[in-house]
Amino acid sequence: MASQVNVYAQLTATGFDLAPGTSDFWGTSGLDYGRIVWYAAWPLSAGEDRSLEVTHVSHEVDGSGNRWINVEVHNNSANFANYGLFIGFTDVIP
Repeated sequence: MASQVNVYAQLTATGFDLAPGTSDFWGTSGLDYGRIVWYAAWPLSAGEDRSLEVTHVSHEVDGSGNRWINVEVHNNSANFANYGLFIGFTDVIP
């Protein structure tokens, strides 16, 4: 018997006027270890010709056990970009 896997997504941040060839750096927290499935950067306006890339995903744990996930959003296009940073996560992984 197959079990149900729930995957959710939410907008976690917005970036504005990211210059061509440059990056923004973000840190996220608040989710348990192993629950994050993916990150995605998505142009905010329909029809925008933008190439955005999420790279350099790293994990940190401070002395109190708080977990941080750091990501870089890079603009590969020749235009300025406004974008939303989305996070996907699941409730299945403990």
